[in-house]
Amino acid sequence: MPSHLQKITLENGKIILANKIAPLPVSADILQFKNMQLDSMPTSSTTFTFSANKITGGITPWKPTSTDPIGAGHFQFSIADGMIGKNSFNNFIVAGEYQPNRILIEKLATQFLNGSLSLSGQYQDNQWQLNDVYLTGLRWQSTKTLEELQQSLSQSPVMTIKQLNIVDFTAEGKQWAISGFAGQFSQIAWNNSLSLTSGELNTDDII
Repeated sequence: MPSHLQKITLENGKIILANKIAPLPVSADILQFKNMQLDSMPTSSTTFTFSANKITGGITPWKPTSTDPIGAGHFQFSIADGMIGKNSFNNFIVAGEYQPNRILIEKLATQFLNGSLSLSGQYQDNQWQLNDVYLTGLRWQSTKTLEELQQSLSQSPVMTIKQLNIVDFTAEGKQWAISGFAGQFSQIAWNNSLSLTSGELNTDDII
């Protein structure tokens, strides 16, 4: 069997992501997915879980290495539905470019938390740099207090957002709630604390 193929198609199957993946002795100009399923494998070091159904799309070129099963290339995928932790999503589309030390997201859009989310940006050096982020009609529930929520967010990667647009956001946690939140914010930075250059907001209710 040749080590490099013009096209590899995976159809109606299931992929389980593991922490360690053996090097694959093959590459292709195009790696295509048709109606595939993807699941993450739970580990003792993380509680994060991810699953996706009816994945269609591909990576071009696909050149995996001994340390990276994806390698480098342009990608485009659509996902019918799935789960991120305990939260479901559907109608997910994403396009961009993957490098071992950089992920470029040209477009990402999905229906999530009973609303919609769209964004573009990149991830590099453990930092998210996002351009335009739109959150519309999201409904989010948490079991944490505001102090506990801030503590968990302090462990998140550094993030900057050029422009954040929020419409009709409602959230509820332990001893706090907010409803009908809307706003536009510019040059947001998150690095264990929140800062922004300018913005305007309105809300129906804050508890």
